[in-house]
Amino acid sequence: MKRTLLALVALSAPLALAQELEMWTLALSPTFDDYINGLVAEFEETHSGVTVNWVDLPDGGFPDRFFASIAAGQAPDVVNLNTSRMLQAQAEGALVNLSEQATEEQLSIYFENLLESSSVGGDVYAFPWYQAPTVLMYNKALFEQAGLDPETPAETYEAALEMAGTIREATLLEGIAPLPFPEDWLVQNGVSVLDEEGTEAAFNTPEAVAALQVYVDAVENRAVSREAANFDYEKAIRDFAGGQSAMLVTGPQFIRTVESDGPEVYANLGIAPYPQTETGIIPNAIQNMVVPAASDNIDLAIELANFMTNDANQLAFAKLVPIFPSTKEAAQDPYFCSDQESLEGQARCIQANSVGRGFDNQVRQDVKDEIRKAFAEAMLGQKGAEQALADAETTVNQILSR
Repeated sequence: MKRTLLALVALSAPLALAQELEMWTLALSPTFDDYINGLVAEFEETHSGVTVNWVDLPDGGFPDRFFASIAAGQAPDVVNLNTSRMLQAQAEGALVNLSEQATEEQLSIYFENLLESSSVGGDVYAFPWYQAPTVLMYNKALFEQAGLDPETPAETYEAALEMAGTIREATLLEGIAPLPFPEDWLVQNGVSVLDEEGTEAAFNTPEAVAALQVYVDAVENRAVSREAANFDYEKAIRDFAGGQSAMLVTGPQFIRTVESDGPEVYANLGIAPYPQTETGIIPNAIQNMVVPAASDNIDLAIELANFMTNDANQLAFAKLVPIFPSTKEAAQDPYFCSDQESLEGQARCIQANSVGRGFDNQVRQDVKDEIRKAFAEAMLGQKGAEQALADAETTVNQILSR
């Protein structure tokens, strides 16, 4: 009788409903398999009946596959997107509005300026994940060849371009590459790319013309080659690691790329803060976690996205690779300035000291492409700076009105 009662109690007890979540990340496997799998196991352990299927995809083809999944009504529950792709997905109505669906406690852990980069019309559509405030890497050996002091890197972009010209004249190599992306360069020079509503171009101004003219003059004065108009970031990293350029502005996660691909350059590598413009703004690439609106488990997906990007988990991630947390508490950890000897340690401390000045441009990729095209046309002498920006303004407004 006692055994029968126990069986009845067991049968009547509420059972945890089995639920599955699918989470997509970008280019993290196999390097970070242990880290991600550990977080997945921890989340599953604290959420009875929940299974998280982690899918990591390479960058090539990622956008097409993601937007195809949305169109087919088969989107994953949590997705790792950069800001440009996040904005495109939001414009298509494909993302959950976290200002409405997430709790104030969940949103409160992140830096406000990074939440702004994840917002449209004042509403947040992504939890900012890891960030990479830009630093300056430079080849001390090439500085010495050009007669420059290898212990005194450029503090301003004006000085960086002047040094680039000196290096190019002395070594016939590129002095600095890549130049900041045009949409970032405009913001660094106090120019808004779009209006407050994000519905019209705002970059056809005298200040924007002056900012573009800096690039035009850099080409004409041979401070940079005509190739600079390509804004080829991947080639710039390869060239720097191969000893073909002297300065590289990038996230410090690429220190390891230089170490593996260019050991001779790594042996002469210097790390310094990003060269400043008058605004003091620093480009800052951000990876985000979003929840597609098509998820069948929106509340649970929000929990997972918030868990992946919380203070403890971001701090643990930052100890594996030179990135910087998007959360306020983790960013205050003394770890980030505890190592002043290694190059990665120096870069981490530079990042920690730049908190609050980084930004990730809130511009869709198709708009970025038009602005970059305008800059390239002016830099290559195909159009004057004013005409190039005026033409880009017309095209961008057409894009935004669709």
